[in-house]
Amino acid sequence: MGFFSKVLNITFLSTFIFYSLKINAKENSNVVNILMNKPEIEDNEYLDLYNSLINDYIINQKDIFPNLSKYKLKFSYFQLNTYDDKLSIIDKYQLLNSPYSIDKDYGLYLKGILSELKNSTYDMLILDDQLLYSDVSYINNYIIETEYNFRSLEDYLSRFDNFKLDSSMLQHHNQQFINNDYTKETGILTSSPNRNNTIDSSIGLALSNNNVLINHFVEFVGSQYGIPEGKDPGYYNKFFTNNPENLYETFRNKVLAETDSNINKTLSTTVEEEFLSFIRKEKNSFKGKASYYYYLQKNIKDPIVMSPLPKDISVLTTKYLTINKKSKKEIGDLVLMAIELTSKEMQLFRAKEFGCIPTNRNNKNVYFNATTTTNNNNNNNDNENDNNDNNDNDNNNNFINNNNNFNDNNTFMMNTELLDIMKTLKPIDIKKFFYKDEFSANYMEIRLILPSVLRKSLEENNHTLIIYAFNNFMEIKENTFYLKNPPLLFSIFIVFTMTVILSLVMVKIYCNRRHPVLIPISPTLTNLVILGIILNIAFPCFNVVIKDYFLCRMYLVLKFLIQNLIFLPILTMAFRIFYIFNNSRVVDGRKLNDKRLLIFIAIVVIILFFFTLIISLTDQLYLKTTGTLLEDRIYWCNFDDCNNYSIFTNVYYGIIVSNFFAFLMAFGSYMIGSLCSVYILVGSKLLYIRKHPDQDNDTNNINNLNIADFVPSNIEELKKGKSPKSSKEGHRSNKHGSKVRLFSQTATNTTTTYTSDIDSITDNPNNYFFNQTLEKMSHNDGQSSSATDFYQYSRF
Repeated sequence: MGFFSKVLNITFLSTFIFYSLKINAKENSNVVNILMNKPEIEDNEYLDLYNSLINDYIINQKDIFPNLSKYKLKFSYFQLNTYDDKLSIIDKYQLLNSPYSIDKDYGLYLKGILSELKNSTYDMLILDDQLLYSDVSYINNYIIETEYNFRSLEDYLSRFDNFKLDSSMLQHHNQQFINNDYTKETGILTSSPNRNNTIDSSIGLALSNNNVLINHFVEFVGSQYGIPEGKDPGYYNKFFTNNPENLYETFRNKVLAETDSNINKTLSTTVEEEFLSFIRKEKNSFKGKASYYYYLQKNIKDPIVMSPLPKDISVLTTKYLTINKKSKKEIGDLVLMAIELTSKEMQLFRAKEFGCIPTNRNNKNVYFNATTTTNNNNNNNDNENDNNDNNDNDNNNNFINNNNNFNDNNTFMMNTELLDIMKTLKPIDIKKFFYKDEFSANYMEIRLILPSVLRKSLEENNHTLIIYAFNNFMEIKENTFYLKNPPLLFSIFIVFTMTVILSLVMVKIYCNRRHPVLIPISPTLTNLVILGIILNIAFPCFNVVIKDYFLCRMYLVLKFLIQNLIFLPILTMAFRIFYIFNNSRVVDGRKLNDKRLLIFIAIVVIILFFFTLIISLTDQLYLKTTGTLLEDRIYWCNFDDCNNYSIFTNVYYGIIVSNFFAFLMAFGSYMIGSLCSVYILVGSKLLYIRKHPDQDNDTNNINNLNIADFVPSNIEELKKGKSPKSSKEGHRSNKHGSKVRLFSQTATNTTTTYTSDIDSITDNPNNYFFNQTLEKMSHNDGQSSSATDFYQYSRF
């Protein structure tokens, strides 16, 4: 019984867990998670209230929000302390002794956002344009991209233009880009006229917040010198060449005046602390965002006066609702939901309940079109940059001139003072404010560095570092970098020296091109190889002339062709040798002379040029810079993503090398075969002579016999039966009339006469030369025994 009860309990528990997981999975599938930044000022229950009111509004307006009503929205704050606080980019700056410091909070924020974009925890993210488009630039920052392991933030976001949508659904949104406007933010000054003069007259500036610090500086520069229009070098020279100390000194004096000379306290005061000081009537004025008006109304009963910033100039920040590519939800549903979340009705609801500034002006237009474009780096050029700048200026002007339509308080649910401020506002797009030309740093890099140098300038009244920083942000200093780098100068000197030496070698070869020693190696082709080596050594020095993506692409193509000036002549020389030694017919030298080979090389190089250029156009390449990691900004071409080009060159060089080795192997095989033939013919004899040097002149050695001695010299006489003249001694006639050779064996002091046994040899006239040779051997002193032995050996 106990066993069955245990089985039932386990079964029940398993079933309960299974259905619980299933229900949770179903609930999670119906929840859309949205990540947003935590406001600087908020109530403790603000986030819960925000989630509750928006979801209730969607449920009550199902007809307006048919897609949102299928899901439950869950907004969450980005929590900086939930991520690893170690930044490798800080270590790199410290390792290379960079004079600049990284804003750690912003660095961790960027790291956290990228982390969320690389997983599916959040389906949507609300990002402001100061981050979203901050990485857009003509020259990419190599350090930021490698340390954070990303190329562009947009790579992780879904594009709206991939979906076919009804144009009426996009009438309040920018139809060209990947994000929908969610809300906007601008700066204002607030004060209370009923407060007496005993209250602190300083402005509540929360400069501990680096975004506030940068915005305050940019707004000061804009009010002093105006908003830059297009490319105006004279305007930007004020930051680092045209008496820049005056700019930073004036800014510091302004901050001191606004804060009653207590600048250190201001640089450490948070937004919330300044806000509370204003609510508690400790200060008479407070500088903050327009959205703070919602909290001021809730916390202050006294009348509040809002006023624009000096000369109506303010940094305008646009927040976007973006869709995470990694989301497991249906992307099409998320797109429709994003459109509904940024619709006119939803924006008016948020304006009424939370004081958010809506992005739409009326039923058809967006009152400020923040159309920051992201150009393809491969097609960037000066004309495109000029067009983009003009478009942005047109958009800003359109906003200013058409704001007379801001007169419907029921539509915008905004205070009339705030409405008037928005009418006359002259917005600054901070991402473009520091854009001197296409070589300037992107705002992401500036945002990482600028707070630290601004603080140093304000705290220490030392403006040297900030001048250097802006010089780095806006100027390329390659020449200065080379002059400050002795190892680099030394390497350039070595390259120059090698170039001169090799050039002199080429001249020497040309002057002696008809010398018989040089003719076999083809002086013309040899000089072409040396020329390729010179260009290959010196070519990296031409990096300094690369100013755009076209030259960067041509650098890649020309580098490949220069390398071919080395390989192709060597390959043609190897082919010529191979052809000559492997052709059974007489080779016509005119077919393989230098002129014909040079024409062949030229044709191949031209074909390779166009083919390589076409292949390189299919690849992405980038201009990269180390940015502020070094004191001077430099840049170079980066070909890491040229996959098609890499495949082509690897296959091409593989064919070249394999053919070269094939020619060498064929030629080598021929030479080895020839050596083997010579060895078989005479090699063994020569080795014997080398091993027996004392027998070199030994005529008695059987190895010294000449086969010619055994061949009759007078064939006609032999045919007639005549015998050549015989020796006077050592012969006798037998009964047949033939002469028989007699031999003595001196070793035994006895004489042995061979008669009948040798008659058949000595009497044969064909053996005359053989007998002569034996006779010579027998007349050598002390060698008669050897001759007899040889003869005996020959008999048997």
